[in-house]
Amino acid sequence: MRPLKIAGVTLALIVAVVGTGIVIVASRFDAPRIKAELAQVVQKQQQRTLKIDGDLELGFWPDIGIELGKLSLSERNSAQIFASADSARVSVALLPLLSKRIVVNSVALNGARIALIRHKDGTLNIDDLRSRDQTGSQPLQLDIAAIKIADAQISWTDEQSGGTTTVSGIDIATGAVSIDSGTYSVAGLSLAAKGETDAAHQLDAKLELSGIEGTGRMLKVAKIVLDLDGRSGDSAFKARLDSALAADLEGMSATLDNLSGEITLSNPKLPMKRIALPFSGRVKLDLSARSAEGNLAARLGESKIALKFDHAKLSPPSLGFALDIDRINADQYLPPQQAGEGKIDFSALNKLKLDGTVRIGSLQIAKTRVRKLKLRIRAVDGRRAGVSETLRTGISATRE
Repeated sequence: MRPLKIAGVTLALIVAVVGTGIVIVASRFDAPRIKAELAQVVQKQQQRTLKIDGDLELGFWPDIGIELGKLSLSERNSAQIFASADSARVSVALLPLLSKRIVVNSVALNGARIALIRHKDGTLNIDDLRSRDQTGSQPLQLDIAAIKIADAQISWTDEQSGGTTTVSGIDIATGAVSIDSGTYSVAGLSLAAKGETDAAHQLDAKLELSGIEGTGRMLKVAKIVLDLDGRSGDSAFKARLDSALAADLEGMSATLDNLSGEITLSNPKLPMKRIALPFSGRVKLDLSARSAEGNLAARLGESKIALKFDHAKLSPPSLGFALDIDRINADQYLPPQQAGEGKIDFSALNKLKLDGTVRIGSLQIAKTRVRKLKLRIRAVDGRRAGVSETLRTGISATRE
């Protein structure tokens, strides 16, 4: 029976220590003082206003945690809201508190809202939060076992172009997060979001990241997996992307290495009903210039496709490219042409600048075969240029 007695005494001691810790924490917990000190620190260091509605609540189950109601953080030197949340909870380990150390077990946010803005001068409304040159600041050391964010919304406003974008319904979960003197690592991160403009247009997205590490400037992700599942009218598509990522956060640039994936499109009007396009390659992004460059290789049935693009911009939208296809039977992928049809809708080119070449070794379309086809495509604001000049000499065509 001696082992049982030892186990009983040990359990009693643990209960006593935990109980003592809870009493100490509860006796020292002063919600109004904590709220005032937090607001004072944020105002002094960031010139932003932190507002916490209601009282802070101290909970002891399933762990020691501080629960907050609605809270908001203003823009720098402004009353405009930058970020807010409907509720938040931070849980901490008990025993380290007895030695005046804080070890965070988890952070949970519900209904978070963040408004990102690029001002007309090119600066961002988070530049002050990213700065590492604040006088008197101490190196940040933090370990969090898990972070969970539910029903978040992120909006982006570009005052230079006048464009706005909002993504809502975002759920984020991470594994262990460690930050120490400018370096950080995240065991794993998952993100899910759903979008719907109306009943006919829907999109579900899921993002998984693993092996996240970096410094204040550099970020590396060993593996990124992105899954998209969408529907528009009768058309449905799925996409999966797998890649590694290296990013320069200050330079606002990123490279996707070892990129691979597949895109599938389904529509009952297509002759094959379903089209699959596996691809691989490399893409480099320059977020400050809002441009991209890279190369992709893909297969479409028996066709081999190679795409290179050296300048692709989002604003104003433009694309410079070289597309090479060894052979393709377009009749397998295009819906049958109905009487009275025959015109090509170029409305998608509106406000788009194109400059590129298309080379096809063998093309079959409308039961006509064309060999050694080379096209030069140029378009500015939806206006095509040199269409009659795109067919070069040496092209042969046979009717089957």
